[in-house]
Amino acid sequence: MDSEEEEEKMTPGMTKEEIKKALKGRVFYHSTNIFEKIDSDSLFEESENEINEEPLRELEEKAINDFEDIEESDKQFFIL
Repeated sequence: MDSEEEEEKMTPGMTKEEIKKALKGRVFYHSTNIFEKIDSDSLFEESENEINEEPLRELEEKAINDFEDIEESDKQFFIL
């Protein structure tokens, strides 16, 4: 099936059940934890993983701090 055809089928006027039916067979994952699948019943709700940005900020801060050739003051600036 062509992606343009799929887009036409999923319009804003569709019910949740119609959307679930159109997406049947597809697997979705959380944006911050790509190993955690999203249950089909949870597709229309934001999970705590999408709302809480703290784990993502910690990963970003760790990545910045892992640089060895950047001064500490510059790392603190990047973290801001």
